[in-house]
Formats: sequence, structure tokens, C-alpha cells
Amino acid sequence: MIGDVRIMGSTDVRRAPDVASGRAVAGALAVLLGAPIGVAYTWICCRAYGGRLAAPLDDLLAGAPGALAHLIPALPRPTPAGFALFAAWYVLQAVLMLVLPLA
Repeated sequence: MIGDVRIMGSTDVRRAPDVASGRAVAGALAVLLGAPIGVAYTWICCRAYGGRLAAPLDDLLAGAPGALAHLIPALPRPTPAGFALFAAWYVLQAVLMLVLPLA
């Protein structure tokens, strides 16, 4: 039978689990919690330590007096422009959720 192509599938079909595994949930939580902490740490490194990534940890581990008191004011503060950008992003996401499924 020339030209007859048969694709045979395996009888051992494995399906993805319906419920996310514990490792997947733990990974998602790690990213959701770790990303903002990483951004804040990078912000502190750039603003208060001239871009030296290890400097804040060195100060904390060395027990430099007032090291933690120096880090807290260096954290980024919310601004009206930041809130506006955040709100605009959520409005855009809401509009896309309403419009795109119809396309």
C-alpha cells in the first residue's frame, strides 16, 4: 500500500492531572512572593548602595549599627503616578477580558 500512512498512537495515554500538584502551587507562591521582594531589594541596592548588590546583606550580616534602620527608608514609596499606572493596567486587563473572548 504505497502512500498509505498510518499513525499509530500509544495505548498508554497519560493525562495531565486536573488539580495542580503541590510543587506547582509552591512554585507559583514562591514567584508571587519572591518577585516583589527581589524588586524592592534591587531598588535598595541601586538607590542606597550605588548598585552594589551584596552591600545591604553585608551590612546586615556584619551587624552594622543602624543597618536595618538605613534600609527601611530606602524602600520605594507609593506615588500618585504609580497608583494611576497600576489602575490603568487593571482597567486595560478588564477591557481585554471583555473584548478578546468575543473575537
